[in-house]
Amino acid sequence: MTREKQPILKVAVAVPLSRAFDYLPPEGSPAPQPGCRVRVPFGSRQAVGLVVDRATESDLAADRVRRCSAVLDERPLLGPDELELIRFTSDYYHHPVGEVVSTALPALLRKGKGLHPLVEMLVATDAAAATDIEGLARRAPNQAELLETVCEAAGNGIEANELTELLPNWRRTAKGLLEKGLLERADARAPDFDETIAPAATPGPELNDDQEAALATLRQHDGFGVCLLDGVTGSGKTEVYLRRMQDVIASGRQVLVLVPEIGLTPQIVARLRRRLGIEPALLHSGLGDAQRLAAWRAARAGAARLVVGTRSAIFTPLANPGLIIVDEEHDHSFKQQEGLRYSARDLAIVRAKLLDVPVVLGTATPTLEMLHHCASGNYVHARLPRRAGGAQPPSLRLVDTL
Repeated sequence: MTREKQPILKVAVAVPLSRAFDYLPPEGSPAPQPGCRVRVPFGSRQAVGLVVDRATESDLAADRVRRCSAVLDERPLLGPDELELIRFTSDYYHHPVGEVVSTALPALLRKGKGLHPLVEMLVATDAAAATDIEGLARRAPNQAELLETVCEAAGNGIEANELTELLPNWRRTAKGLLEKGLLERADARAPDFDETIAPAATPGPELNDDQEAALATLRQHDGFGVCLLDGVTGSGKTEVYLRRMQDVIASGRQVLVLVPEIGLTPQIVARLRRRLGIEPALLHSGLGDAQRLAAWRAARAGAARLVVGTRSAIFTPLANPGLIIVDEEHDHSFKQQEGLRYSARDLAIVRAKLLDVPVVLGTATPTLEMLHHCASGNYVHARLPRRAGGAQPPSLRLVDTL
């Protein structure tokens, strides 16, 4: 009886080499599918890699193909569409595929943590509630600040990574509070994302004729198509977005919204929560690792119907994709300038085509390449030439300072 030949795993490792590496599955384990993470021997160390493909043969001699140390995922974290986007990004921007994978995955998954990892928590004990924090502040102000921060956190506990962002030197300070029995360390499962915490939806204003026409244009595409929503400042582009989002979410599909900067996120999120009545899953560098993984996990599972993020959010897996929106498509912040250099706006168009969903590019100052595509008939050009609601542009005057 012949032994079944094991497949060769093509594993992307986060190193500056433009290729995947050949490995065999662990001895006695089934071969993982593309999209699963594996732990592999790499040089003198162990590295976490992602299986991006499988093959029947290797260019290496049989005795040089090493085995994976462990398979980290029973089922793929990334599906065929996400893997295809990673391969396209690597090929188009001539960047090592392992570093593209590193950009696409949350930090905890890159480190080999599970999809539902345990996180380190610092928890206030019952004795902490009876402590005179003002008196403690006179003797040990750093301990008082730490104790107050933990006590004020939801559930009297706070994630260690989040605490490090607030109080970088908290570990040294915590030693005394731990010895006094005022604080305890604990491991807890990372919280799941909950989109129901948003307030009830509120109705928006009536659309004017220009907005109605633009919305009708956007509604023409349920499959892939690119629409440039070109509106002057104050013309009500966001209202048009919102109506289209409502259509997609009501049909049971997800919406991915890309915004150029973290600074714009709170304002946009507040408006989305108020109008749509659901909590957006946020993905940007200002979040803790556990928060980011929770949002990523919810988007992947379909539990988050609305996903809002900065440029790297374009790689987020979606269970039921229905629409991609790029707000302020002209903004240079969509271009990553270090490491993997890519345009999130351009990748949004590529990803929309892979998913067969429409993509909307909103702007008051469209880029020349987008106008060229519209003039060539490749993209649809929807215009909002006037301000909404009777708003007037600011008065301008020239002052001669000479």
